[in-house]
Amino acid sequence: MLASAVLSSAALASTLRCEKGIVTRGDTVYQVLTRCGDPQLKDSYTKSLRTTNHIGISVVKDVVVERWTYVRGRGKFVQILVFEGGRLTKFERGERR
Repeated sequence: MLASAVLSSAALASTLRCEKGIVTRGDTVYQVLTRCGDPQLKDSYTKSLRTTNHIGISVVKDVVVERWTYVRGRGKFVQILVFEGGRLTKFERGERR
């Protein structure tokens, strides 16, 4: 019973049901926009990531991070979607409205 509750909450944290479909990690900005519409708030910044290229050399790459906030209505939690490089990477839950 406990395992299924943990699994259910993990699954909920990696998807969001919108008016025109479900969005999941890895979806593009365009896919989320067509399924969920415009967010109430958008915030963006650039962060530097150190990676190793295909020949083993360490490189620094700048990635645009966007945080989209959806206020889904009275009594519901605010949903924050985080994109890195144009792909959905994380879901955060804000306060209940």
